[in-house]
This record gives sequence, C-alpha cells and structure tokens, in this order.
Amino acid sequence: MKPGRALGWVAAYLGLGVLGMACWWWAARPPAPGTAPASPIAAALLGAGEPRLDYPREVPADLVGEARANWRSAHLDGWKWRLAQCLDGQPGAAPPNLFPPDDQARADGFRAGWGAAHTQVNDLVRDLGVPGAVEFVHSKGRQQPGLHNPS
Repeated sequence: MKPGRALGWVAAYLGLGVLGMACWWWAARPPAPGTAPASPIAAALLGAGEPRLDYPREVPADLVGEARANWRSAHLDGWKWRLAQCLDGQPGAAPPNLFPPDDQARADGFRAGWGAAHTQVNDLVRDLGVPGAVEFVHSKGRQQPGLHNPS
C-alpha cells in the first residue's frame, strides 16, 4: 500500500471516530435546567425519571456567625420534620411555627427546610403514590440516616 493511501485510511478512520463521538455527545448531552433530557440515551445516562430526595445545602449569603449556624440547624430540623410527616402519611399543608418572633434565623431556616422537603415529597407522591413515597423515604433513611431519618 502506498504511504499516501495509508494516510488517507488513517484520516478516514480518525474522522469517523470523531464523528461518532460527536454524535454520542449530541445524543447524551445534559438537558437545560428544568427540561427533559434530549434523548433516551441522555435519560438513561443521567438517571432521569428516577425518584430523588436530595437535601439542599445552600445557605442565604447574608447570614453570618450565629445566625448562619441557627439557620442551618433549623433548616435540617424542618427538612426532617417534613420527612417524618411523610412517613406518618400526613399531607403537610404548612410548616408549623415553632420559634418565637425574635429568633428569625431559626424560623426562616425551619420554613426553608420544611418547604424544600415538602416540594420533593410532593414530587415523590405524584410519581410513586403515597405508599411508594413512604417506602422511598424509609430507604433513604437507611442509606443516609443523618439527613433522612427523622429520629
């Protein structure tokens, strides 16, 4: 085989490889936030459609020191309170008001944690039904007791 012809075959082989990788990337690209995956391949790779219960870890930027610590503690308490309501089969219409008005950081953190869990529990109930949601929260409690076990 002539060197020019061999070089052509190598270039064609590499070109098809690059084209194949580009097509795979296009089919498996992540979706834009809040939208469905671009293809069934992307859905399978990203685990789309699987139930999720993820503890949100963002804290308001304006909180510092003791107020930040109080907010974070109450946020986790609100998260676990709503999960306990789910395990008890309670619909959870609104977060309870457990803190005095002068402890605004704790009250806000509790409501934020409760609300975050409430949104995810509602999604679980919609996707899995009440018994499925309760079982899913139980399984998450066994996997990560610090975040999902209300006791």
